[in-house]
Amino acid sequence: MSNDPTLVLMVMAAAADGEIEKLEVKHIVSAANYYPYLKSLPSHDIFKVTKECQNIMSNTESKEAALIYMCNQIPDDRRKMAFALCFDVLASNFVINEPESRFIKSVKDYMNISSEFAQGCELSVIARYFFETPDKIVKSFT
Repeated sequence: MSNDPTLVLMVMAAAADGEIEKLEVKHIVSAANYYPYLKSLPSHDIFKVTKECQNIMSNTESKEAALIYMCNQIPDDRRKMAFALCFDVLASNFVINEPESRFIKSVKDYMNISSEFAQGCELSVIARYFFETPDKIVKSFT
């Protein structure tokens, strides 16, 4: 895998509802450049990550199989970070819809994230992105 698996998983999160929005792309690039344990990602390189994501999707038998594969690429000590970053990507456009809620639930299960941690992440996302518009989130854990 040529790109950080967390970045690829974040792109999968952005695509969970069938479309990758500009706000989601900006959030991924910003996270990649802000967090020192992720490889920096110039904005033009997001297309390389997206291409790798597409290759994984096309070379597995289903979206679920691709998601399981990507979750298994995340080292155990980075799984909570990856889960939280994916949740932020989902919220970055100020809407979490049903497909995105299903996505984050699946990531929780495939990476063995505790319910307590998932609930904490969701409460954090609600406080930061949905405090004025709680109707814009399909809650997953709270």
